[in-house]
Amino acid sequence: LTLELSFYLLMFTVYYFGFMDKIDYIVQLWVFFCIFFWIIQTNDIPVNNILMQVIVYLTIFESYAFIYFCSGIILYRIYKSGDLKNKTYNSLIALLLCCSYLMTDFPIFISTFLYVSIFFLVIANKASFLKKDIFLFLGKISYPLYLVHWSIGIILISYFYEIGISANYTILLA
Repeated sequence: LTLELSFYLLMFTVYYFGFMDKIDYIVQLWVFFCIFFWIIQTNDIPVNNILMQVIVYLTIFESYAFIYFCSGIILYRIYKSGDLKNKTYNSLIALLLCCSYLMTDFPIFISTFLYVSIFFLVIANKASFLKKDIFLFLGKISYPLYLVHWSIGIILISYFYEIGISANYTILLA
């Protein structure tokens, strides 16, 4: 939830100060910072400057979730512009997929690749199979379920842990 709130705060700040027309540059800068800090963290490079230490540990730069936030913004921009061949957007998507490959486990990279591919199909009007009632229903309930699943998961994990079920099984059940 901290990641999402950090992202929402960032987007609120961008909107509040009237920088929505600069969102493409903000995303590019965000991707650069995330790659830069990933390199610092994976190579154990000491950070002596206090400002850099604060930035390194900001939630929006610390996690690979930036890949999803930024790709969502870029895919929306492609959708709104209708330009599937925009070199800047496509280069950013390719860079984010490379980040996913380098920064995450292979199954996460595959899911990211599928997520981006499906959205490209939707944007290009090549995904009519997704208009089936079951997919529309799943789309309508997925975000609300996503928002509450962690609290339900914590309750279930705590309950099962108290009655002696292993943490591995409780996470699987939750």
